[in-house]
Amino acid sequence: MKKKVLAIVSAATLFMMSTMPVLGATSVTVINTTNAEQKCDTNIAIGTAEDYKKNTTSGTNGFTVNQVDDTYIGVAKAAVADNALKDVIAFASNVLQNDTLKAAAKDSNKKIEAEVLSVVDMTVASTVSKDANGNYVFELGIKGVKEGDIIYAMHDKGTTTPTYEKVEAAAGKDKVTITSSSCSPFVITRINIYSKTTNNNNSNSTTPTSPKTGEAVPAALLISLAGLIGTAVCLRKVFGK
Repeated sequence: MKKKVLAIVSAATLFMMSTMPVLGATSVTVINTTNAEQKCDTNIAIGTAEDYKKNTTSGTNGFTVNQVDDTYIGVAKAAVADNALKDVIAFASNVLQNDTLKAAAKDSNKKIEAEVLSVVDMTVASTVSKDANGNYVFELGIKGVKEGDIIYAMHDKGTTTPTYEKVEAAAGKDKVTITSSSCSPFVITRINIYSKTTNNNNSNSTTPTSPKTGEAVPAALLISLAGLIGTAVCLRKVFGK
């Protein structure tokens, strides 16, 4: 009898595991365009405030990474969508001056993704000096970033409501170097260009630093399949005797 009870409990546990979400998966939202010339698909991928705090490190003495409020993530998401994806052609031309991105936006075989790599609040010690141009220069450690990535960094200069401005950002190996006149919340986004005809291979960046919903589905299916098989085996042991 004890073995039967244990088998039932095991079956239930395996089934519950099969229905659990994959940890670390980010939400993905498709953004509609306001430009008739824009033919590509677009989406934004964004994580949680807690994940960004864990996965972002300060690579410069005197600068501290702090977690933002959960509600701020939604604000950052809306800002990225409005500034980068609703009119990628204008964004590529006027903000990033990137001809490759501009051409991809007009291509119906392309998908452009704004992958938000980090949303954190930066503070700086009073002992840190600005450069000759009146800016702070500091590094943020973000694994998976590489030279050549298209990085779009926004700095929130608002006092009561978020007010974003583009700041200089340079991608390096597992890091982004920021140049800004002050410190407060920053939103660091990588612009990925995918080809629909080549299984969505990204032509501009390495494997994303955190799994996205589309990438998490196969893993979830495997876990679910394992759970169903385990459940069937356990129940067979109970009722097959």
